[in-house]
Amino acid sequence: MNIRIREEARQHSGPGTKAIVLALSLLAGLVAMGLIFAASGKNPVDGLWRIFRSGFLRSYGISETIARAIPISLAALGLCVAFRGRFWNIGAEGQILAGAALSTWAGLSLGASGSPGALIILAMILAGALGGALWGCIAALLRNGTGMNETISTLMLNYILAEFITFLVTGPWKGKTQHGFPYTDRLAERIRLPMIGSTNISWFLLILAALAAILCWFLIFRTKFGYELRVSGENQEAARYAGINAKRLTIILMLISGGLAGLAGFGEIAVT
Repeated sequence: MNIRIREEARQHSGPGTKAIVLALSLLAGLVAMGLIFAASGKNPVDGLWRIFRSGFLRSYGISETIARAIPISLAALGLCVAFRGRFWNIGAEGQILAGAALSTWAGLSLGASGSPGALIILAMILAGALGGALWGCIAALLRNGTGMNETISTLMLNYILAEFITFLVTGPWKGKTQHGFPYTDRLAERIRLPMIGSTNISWFLLILAALAAILCWFLIFRTKFGYELRVSGENQEAARYAGINAKRLTIILMLISGGLAGLAGFGEIAVT
């Protein structure tokens, strides 16, 4: 049997194609949600309309949508960095929890001191980014050292961190004032992030997310690291031929990816 191989130029998706793919993806999601409603005996059109109306057509719903979207956007930026390098980080949830845990530790430890609130918030930010970065780096080390698939390692690390958080809030970190409830003590009032008016939107987190988006764009498209990241993601053989250190790149991209998810964890606990 003769096998004929033909080489073709790689097709790059234009803006129009990307827009169509996005629209079809959203449509597929809506159809899936509608089928779930229908299977439950509910009117799918009415259910989807209620979701859209409450989230995007009412002032309270809009503010809550924005407030929930801010930490998600920080974690998503981290995933964009990892995915650019073809590192399939499925562990954003665990990295968020790691950042939240270390931020909580910093807030509770320093909150009772006489340190200025701004310095404590800065320490919480750094602690959150460090927690997420270190937790994310575990998967990078496993891939570099043992060749372990990062999809599996990052996914499994989510469950480990979730169980560890449960241990903390029901054990050594259980608040003295939280009788019968698995919560830590509340953070000092002076280190909670300020909100926009009467909403739950923190202007500080909003600015932080916007700056993070700009910095990620600059990092990916205007730096040597970003060039190496894109080359490695598009063609690993070409990256190896160009002398790009794949193991070093993997460590750095997961420190960044996990660090951004850790910032999302800081955002989750600093507004409660």
